[in-house]
Amino acid sequence: TTKSVPCPKYDEPLWSGLPPDCSASYLEVLKGGVQVQEISIADRPFYVVGKLEELCHITFLHPSISRQHAVIQHKGTGSLFLYDLGSTNGTFLNKKRVAPRKYVPLERGDLIRFGESSRVCL
Repeated sequence: TTKSVPCPKYDEPLWSGLPPDCSASYLEVLKGGVQVQEISIADRPFYVVGKLEELCHITFLHPSISRQHAVIQHKGTGSLFLYDLGSTNGTFLNKKRVAPRKYVPLERGDLIRFGESSRVCL
């Protein structure tokens, strides 16, 4: 989706940019090891993840996910980063909780979990 949403908790960094190969940028959402959704993350420099549709580009309806939970941030060079917005229940990368308000590099095949949701993004 390309909708514009307000994000009072996040300031886009100066190095933000679209990925060079936009078609290859997507999240696979898994539940119980089965892919239930594929979400394109190719058409904007960053995506806010959370549970409020009017404040987020990507929404997951789980009680442990904050209204604005985390950001998936592209760098124009093709790098991708995960940024927790100080969420109450945390953001996890490969089963380890990431520090809030720090950019954590993502690699293809990494597992991301928002809060205590059983859905995993890859």
